Amino acid sequence: MSCVLIVGAFFPSKFYVCSDLSLIPSSLTHSLQRITTHQGEKERKRTMVAATSSKIRRIGKKKGATLQDVSAWHWIKTAARHFKREGNLFVPSCTELVKTSCGRERAPQNPDWYFIRCAAVLRAIYLRPGVGYGGLSKRFSSKKNYGSRPEHMVRAATGLLHWSCKSLAKLGLVSGGKTSGQCLTKKGRMFADSLAFQVRVRRLGTSKE
Repeated sequence: MSCVLIVGAFFPSKFYVCSDLSLIPSSLTHSLQRITTHQGEKERKRTMVAATSSKIRRIGKKKGATLQDVSAWHWIKTAARHFKREGNLFVPSCTELVKTSCGRERAPQNPDWYFIRCAAVLRAIYLRPGVGYGGLSKRFSSKKNYGSRPEHMVRAATGLLHWSCKSLAKLGLVSGGKTSGQCLTKKGRMFADSLAFQVRVRRLGTSKE
């Protein structure tokens, strides 16, 4: 069976009309194969990008995302940035001078350290409902330098943890437990999970790029 092949779309200056494919120059055949492969690769990448975008839009609707599904540091940074941007978090006036523990040699150098500490306290209460100031001070403990002697763990200052819980309680994110300790409110749990969803979507989009 004879066939006619007209090539002019890729090479406008040259038109080939032949009834036998074996008569087509090998260089032209290789060029056509390369162009076809390149177009197929572009179409495949376009399909992958569309699938990734749809996956990012679907995330949270079926599976959801909680605080335990994302990295601790990424969530804490996002929460601290949110507290600073909103400006509703109560910040005591002693944050520029006070140390976070007796094991520290000076006050924190980061001007936004109180927002980071409040976010970390909120995450600790989320993971361990009913925790008190003693448990929080043990969680945020640090090593104290004794010079030539061995280092020892010392607990964090409970006064700052009290102010952190008080600031979070004014936002309606934390409340006192039925018997003792601190627990998250319904608003606080929704806030933590919504931030986790944002972190997960952002990290997924960054990894796919």
